[in-house]
Amino acid sequence: MKRLLISITSMLHFIGNLVILNGLWLIFTTLGMIAFGLFPSTAALFAVIRKSFRSKSESGLLKDYWFFYKKEFMRSNVFGCVFLLFAYFFYIDWKLVQSLSSPYSLIGYVLLLGLLLVSSMVIIYLFSLLAHYEIPLARGIKTSILLGILYPFSTLMMLFAGGVLYYVFSTLPILIPFFGVSVYAYILSKSAISVFNRNENKLEAA
Repeated sequence: MKRLLISITSMLHFIGNLVILNGLWLIFTTLGMIAFGLFPSTAALFAVIRKSFRSKSESGLLKDYWFFYKKEFMRSNVFGCVFLLFAYFFYIDWKLVQSLSSPYSLIGYVLLLGLLLVSSMVIIYLFSLLAHYEIPLARGIKTSILLGILYPFSTLMMLFAGGVLYYVFSTLPILIPFFGVSVYAYILSKSAISVFNRNENKLEAA
């Protein structure tokens, strides 16, 4: 009975932390007027989750979140600008391909879907990489793509988890303010760290 109560308490504590982290993500994203807060807040979220994996001691979620938010503000916004620029050109290219006739449109769609897959690799690995290692942004992007290619099963499982969560939150949108970002960030962090552990020496050397 005692072990059951401990398990329930731990589970409630874990769920509570996810709710708090999701709330902090929303607050700090808004603090940066969304445009300048989205990427630093996401980077801070991954950094705090990563810290919770490595240390059971809690110095305060808000304190840690604010520390990592300030630390990653410039670097994450640089990535944000690059990402938004890429998204803009991707949209323009997609519209252009739609105007092409076959078979050129088919070739264009295949190339664009390939780019979409590569950008997905960057998104699912990069924030965990930057939280886990002191590496330059450009190296982090390159390493994210490399890991996505070398570990296709792990990568597909992370993408699949995103699809499942999208379905759940679409069905139960009331959960979004409480778990909309933090749950997926936790899954990505957990999965990415298991990949990092298989390549610890190589990644540290990078």
